[in-house]
Amino acid sequence: MISALSFFELGRHMQAFLPHVLVNHAVGLRIWQNIPPTIPHDRMEVVPADLREQAKANLATLRDQCLKLRLRASYASLSRMLLVLDDPNGVYRALDEESVYLETALVDELREMTCFSLEGEDERLYRAQTIFGETVADRFPSASVDVEEASRCLALGRATACVFHLMRTMEIGLRVVAKSLNDPRLDPKTNPTWHNILKKGDEELQKPIGQRAPEWAKNDHFFSEAQANLRAVQFAWRNPTMHVEINYDPEKAGDVMQAVKAFMRHLASVLSE
Repeated sequence: MISALSFFELGRHMQAFLPHVLVNHAVGLRIWQNIPPTIPHDRMEVVPADLREQAKANLATLRDQCLKLRLRASYASLSRMLLVLDDPNGVYRALDEESVYLETALVDELREMTCFSLEGEDERLYRAQTIFGETVADRFPSASVDVEEASRCLALGRATACVFHLMRTMEIGLRVVAKSLNDPRLDPKTNPTWHNILKKGDEELQKPIGQRAPEWAKNDHFFSEAQANLRAVQFAWRNPTMHVEINYDPEKAGDVMQAVKAFMRHLASVLSE
């Protein structure tokens, strides 16, 4: 039996469940309420071993879905049914009575829930774990959670929340860029600002290549393209210094995500945390 703490932990996260599994196996509960006529009226006959094993697999799958949805009463009822099936002497009557209760419990508990469905591109975004690619995930591991959450927020239509997570992702990338440039004005420990890094890039690009900072000149093409990508993020973001005061729609958030993705993938081709 799952503990109250485990249910609490599940409640802290949105859970993905499979509605077709829930419906198919819930409908299958009727089998225990339509006992074959060969079974005595009192239904005290032992459930055959082959039927017990088949039923256990179905009920365990249904119980997993109830766990994801935090259907406490239904989960408990299914656990009792599985105990009956684990008992070599378990009888039809116990399953019949419990299945009637379970069917009612499922309806009552689902009535108190609001569920969201995702399909197509939204489902892909929600399930994606490395939406920026494996290289970015490997080279910037501390950004993985925010990248994944940004993708999920966009899938659920929470565009401004998506941009918030992308902002946190950008901060990680900007710190790495600042460290690689070895400029005392860009202290990676203090989250260097967009303005300072863009200013640094503009200064270097205005110089002849031979006069650029050694760190920049050593990989001029990389840093020049990073500067262009950063400008693209700034354009999509509209104003990164005013993110708290701006709300985004899904289209704008999608533009920001693509720009941040290009920036982080470019950084990952050379730099890492």
